[in-house]
Amino acid sequence: MNNSKFDIGFYPLKLVTLSAPALFLIFLVCEFWLPSVYIKGIPLRSYVLTLSFLSYFLFIFRGDYAETLKKKPFLLTCLVFFLLTFFRFINYFLGHYNFGSYVFHSLRYIVQPFFVFFTTYLFITNHKTRFFKLLLFFACVSSAIAFLQYLNIDLFWKLRYFLGKDPDAFVWSMLLGKTRAVGLAQYWVPLGYQIVTVFPLIFYFIVPNKKNHNWLVVFLLLLLAVFSIGTRSALLAIIVGLVYMYLVRKDMRKIISRCFAAILAIAILFLALFFCCKTSLYPRILHIDSSVMLRMPLFSFYFKKAIRKSERQLRQQPGKASEQPSEHHEVVGYIRSQGVDVCYSSEMSPHNQALNTFFFYGIAGPVILLFFYIYLWLICGKKMFFARVGIGSCFINSFFHNAGPFFGDYVWWHLCAIIVYFSAHGFNDERKGGIS
Repeated sequence: MNNSKFDIGFYPLKLVTLSAPALFLIFLVCEFWLPSVYIKGIPLRSYVLTLSFLSYFLFIFRGDYAETLKKKPFLLTCLVFFLLTFFRFINYFLGHYNFGSYVFHSLRYIVQPFFVFFTTYLFITNHKTRFFKLLLFFACVSSAIAFLQYLNIDLFWKLRYFLGKDPDAFVWSMLLGKTRAVGLAQYWVPLGYQIVTVFPLIFYFIVPNKKNHNWLVVFLLLLLAVFSIGTRSALLAIIVGLVYMYLVRKDMRKIISRCFAAILAIAILFLALFFCCKTSLYPRILHIDSSVMLRMPLFSFYFKKAIRKSERQLRQQPGKASEQPSEHHEVVGYIRSQGVDVCYSSEMSPHNQALNTFFFYGIAGPVILLFFYIYLWLICGKKMFFARVGIGSCFINSFFHNAGPFFGDYVWWHLCAIIVYFSAHGFNDERKGGIS
């Protein structure tokens, strides 16, 4: 870190700046393991993230990080946040949202993701690739607990209950019923996002030391969690990522083949657990249920609705002040008309990051999203092939879910910060050792 260009002169403020990395680590704990801890209706992680951001922000006034913050990739990413803020305001101005929703959701989907990106970027400035091990560690602990929950070991379910009640009544009822494992995440979907985001980082450690097999233990832990939580899109994302690596990295084909063998072995294990041991949770990830059948009707319905809304926006016609893209009964009626039975009465949502981004930011939202994905893919370069796997895997997973980089997937911004930092400063591919 560079010497300060001027002294703050106030000891408590100096103390705050020194605590910035510690606050960021506490934020990671809150993000991965304590997401359901709320204070006054606000997640604990939001408070810690804000403190971490303010602490790092004070470094700027001290003159630290001046050079790294001037890098083109960092500034372009900041421009993306500016554009999202601008088009979000346009959507509000046209009357598509009321003021309360506008402020709340802007804080949730624009401000907090920027804080995550900013603090991660500055943390990596000092700690470089050691940050990769941190992400893998936090995800692996939660993954191991998810598998133990799948085995219906009561202690690990009680541990999750102890960490906080989920505000969504539907999710909490499923947690109480032990319907789907969640690890230490808020529920099964966020854990799936975490796994898909961090699993490509494993392959960063394989290249310099193929004889170190600790990577396989980490990969198996993440796989066990994917099967335990039953998120099929996460498994699809991992498989597609592995196929991409198999095609572009001839030197890693033996290792990728082991990964596919691991997936097959885990699938057989879960079938055996279900049929032989009679675990209370069936292997949902290997079963085609109503959730799968609902996807295409939902995509079709909301795509048509997006077209109608885009026509109104182009004509600058005021919209309905509501965050919900449609009424529940309208969606259910359409789905049933397509011959698909609706088995649950919770609010039907697009389950697609691009459509959600459109309803939230307007026509420009999906356009910015697509170009941002392409931009990050291009700046990765050949050395950061694992980051390209992460980009593609996250895109696939969130194509079947509501969250995304512009709509509540905070973990994704850790990967974004990694890509932006190393593309700006150069990526040193001469590493020693593997995961230890």
